[in-house]
Amino acid sequence: MTKQGKFEMAQILARLDTSIVDNNLLKGTSINQRTDFQKINTKIVFSEKASKKLLSLVKNVISTDSREYGVYFFGNIYDGIVYFDDFGSDFELADGVYENGAVEVTPQNLKELDQKTEKEFTDKPCNTVMHFHTHPDTMYENGEPVVIHPLVMSQNDLYSYGFHQKYLQPNSGNKVVYLGGMLSKNHNKPEFSIVTFDTIEEDFYYMNNIFLFMNDELVRVDVNNFLNTSFIPLNLNEEKKAKILELINKKND
Repeated sequence: MTKQGKFEMAQILARLDTSIVDNNLLKGTSINQRTDFQKINTKIVFSEKASKKLLSLVKNVISTDSREYGVYFFGNIYDGIVYFDDFGSDFELADGVYENGAVEVTPQNLKELDQKTEKEFTDKPCNTVMHFHTHPDTMYENGEPVVIHPLVMSQNDLYSYGFHQKYLQPNSGNKVVYLGGMLSKNHNKPEFSIVTFDTIEEDFYYMNNIFLFMNDELVRVDVNNFLNTSFIPLNLNEEKKAKILELINKKND
């Protein structure tokens, strides 16, 4: 990590010392989630329902410019495999720095988060949630293009993921692992990144083993270009594949 990246990380950690939300926008973009964070081999699997939602957001990213899309995905962790099988309402456009661009979590999104994770609302609360959003190639402020770095998670993105992990835990004692997912348009070669924040180590970890469940088959996502996904062979041994399918079938019973 560069000297500037270390400075930005220190800013994030300083803000995470308190549960009081700091609404002053962090604008740093010197942290590269792909190279600056340790990689872990956790496998992320999207159910057919969640995969269709993810693909619809990818389609929106390809067909529009200068705006973001976002949603919560809900799921569970099974022995090192994260399986997302549901999602909430779309995040809404924010009236913030970028005109008709950035999205933000709304009270409705947070209500749905409670309904999926709090034991008082469901007898099967999920124990993992992904805050997913997209980055366009260009954004605007007051009608003028703004210099952005769409391939990296912004300092503000990382602060949000860390805040979720530390302070948005269910009151009912159901420990939730939050993931931060970001898909950048990248001139119609979408890149997909996922991170999680460790509150003990006070550091982020990067994951790139992402799979879609489509037409009763597991498909590995090409994280360097999502549109290549259908052409990437499944890089799982048969034992691991069988275990994932067993978990999926058990979940759907």
